[in-house]
Amino acid sequence: ESNRVSCFGRINAAISDHVREHTKNHYKCMLTCDDLTCSYSTRSVGNMQGQGNVCPVTGCRGILRQSYTTQQLYTQLKYLDSLFSIEHATRNSSSQVKKQAKNSMSSQDEALVGAVHEVVQDYLKNNEGSWVNGAAFFGTLFNRKALKQ
Repeated sequence: ESNRVSCFGRINAAISDHVREHTKNHYKCMLTCDDLTCSYSTRSVGNMQGQGNVCPVTGCRGILRQSYTTQQLYTQLKYLDSLFSIEHATRNSSSQVKKQAKNSMSSQDEALVGAVHEVVQDYLKNNEGSWVNGAAFFGTLFNRKALKQ
């Protein structure tokens, strides 16, 4: 039992470190020029006189884009979620394979995987990629005046 607890602790710490590293990359807000011949990167966008995120390098016509987007962070979290989801692992399997997978795991191992999955689920729930801004979403689908009525 103590072996499983220490295993959970190590896996939990590794996941936390992994998520923290990816979150840190996202919140660095690094902007990189999308022109392949330009290697310009910055963390701040100066006043571009209304030109948007145009690369400030002379002669470059690239656009500064976020290096690590919210979507990339969300995708990474969904990947971690799939690694520790028994349901995901057996989703496209036959009932015989599902039964065999269920029987091959002890109840303690299943509980351990479930606990790790819950940790990843908590990270996903707190990620802004899993939330939809209803006003922004429906505002583009419907006439904004119709929403006010």
